[in-house]
Amino acid sequence: MLKFCKDIFKNKFKYIGIDISQETINCTEDRFKDDNDLLFLCKDLFEYINDNEINNTIFLFCGTLEYFTQNDIEKFLQLLKNKANNVAIALFEPVEIDFDNVFESKPRGGFAYSHNYAYLLNKNGFKVEHLKHYPININIPFYDDIECIATYRLE
Repeated sequence: MLKFCKDIFKNKFKYIGIDISQETINCTEDRFKDDNDLLFLCKDLFEYINDNEINNTIFLFCGTLEYFTQNDIEKFLQLLKNKANNVAIALFEPVEIDFDNVFESKPRGGFAYSHNYAYLLNKNGFKVEHLKHYPININIPFYDDIECIATYRLE
């Protein structure tokens, strides 16, 4: 997903990975140690956005937004719009199969939610540039992974 975004957007964005787990950050830094275009930080996402310039930043989520409520996702999108002229979101998240026509997020076990990401992004002023579904696993019959890239005022 990261390579895909870098190929599409070339040098229009800075790439920053943010997680609240230092262990996750350490593993990710080790995995991408040869890529000088990436920065990884152990921080709260909302705190980072409030405290930093985020123009020309792409936010990449892999299995993260499923733990946000719909309200939290919409707050996040509004915060991005209020803080940046050009911003992008790339995500790779699990969703229920045939969730494209459902407009309210719903719990799917534990602390996870199934969201209609394309709907939420469009509703909040983002333009969906890319959207693709992938079957997760034949042993997990009710869920897909979704790959989505959306931009806000990309120039």
